[in-house]
Amino acid sequence: MMNPLHLLNRKVTCCYNHLLFRYKNVNYPETLQVNGKLKILGTRRPCIQFGKDVHINSSIESNPSGGKQTIFMVGENAQLTIGNNSGISNSTIVCKQSITIGSNVNIGANNVIYDTDFHSVNFEDRIHCPDENVKIAPVVIEDGVWIAGHCVILKGSRIGKRSVIAAGSVVTGTIPADELWGGYLLSSLER
Repeated sequence: MMNPLHLLNRKVTCCYNHLLFRYKNVNYPETLQVNGKLKILGTRRPCIQFGKDVHINSSIESNPSGGKQTIFMVGENAQLTIGNNSGISNSTIVCKQSITIGSNVNIGANNVIYDTDFHSVNFEDRIHCPDENVKIAPVVIEDGVWIAGHCVILKGSRIGKRSVIAAGSVVTGTIPADELWGGYLLSSLER
């Protein structure tokens, strides 16, 4: 039998997420499952599209492997798409232009996915105009991908269908389909 306090916490969290989606004008299917409190930052009307049967862990209790909460930060005119039957666990996604996550994708604990550099890499721009000349490029994570925990997926990255990204990896480019890649200086690993 479930602990009454745990049950109450789940009900309160469910209401919180529902109110958050209404406040942010985010449509979601009835099959979306969020364990814990989701955080949505950025514009008042973020363009977030959820597929069916998406599962999001957003608390230490729902996945103690790392991270504390799932955070979506979606900028003005940006598009975050999460495909059917995909799961995200205590990760942060910052979308200034476009991030597409396919169907049947698993994103492990404490990952970060950014389609922006946040600041210019040019010293003069950073000092005098910190929010100008910032490089932005879409991120595409194709169907069936598994991204293990504690990875960083940077702007312009594309991960091919059914590929696996090993824990702690940094992705900065294109990963072919059906491959296992890992490491700080990402390279192909034998399966």
